[in-house]
Amino acid sequence: MKTILFRGISAKTGRWIAGSLYRGLTEDGTREYHAIMPPVKTKADGSLGNEEVIFGPQEFVIVRYDSIGQYLMDDKNDMPIYEGDIVRQEYDVRTEDKTASGFHIGVVRLTAQGAQICSLVHYVAEGIPADSQPHKSHRLQLRSYRAVVIGNIHEHPHLLKRPRK
Repeated sequence: MKTILFRGISAKTGRWIAGSLYRGLTEDGTREYHAIMPPVKTKADGSLGNEEVIFGPQEFVIVRYDSIGQYLMDDKNDMPIYEGDIVRQEYDVRTEDKTASGFHIGVVRLTAQGAQICSLVHYVAEGIPADSQPHKSHRLQLRSYRAVVIGNIHEHPHLLKRPRK
């Protein structure tokens, strides 16, 4: 079964929190808010542990709307990938006489086509002619076996800027 999990930055503490997403209105109905309820880990007998995850009675954490991202998959190092993460995805280029490697860095987004890397910064394979380079588009399918999370757009936006030579 697919894990449905969200994360967001706490509006109060500025820390990341993961769990179930909740959307509600203030008591007077004038303002919408988004909150995350983290999972409670308990054992089958009700004592604390980590054998089984249940969602129990506890406080919701109000999160910044712009920071909410859904869990999509794990990267090749078994780290969770969420919407808004910045990943480095490697690729190989083969020509008649050589093979070279390159990579792309971009933001993970959930689109109608599935999990994709957008806002790409291309790092082309050295020694391969430009017309042989793959993926000149602005989006790529996210491949967990090739991708590594290197940051997120909220804490590491500088990762999306190509370094100057």
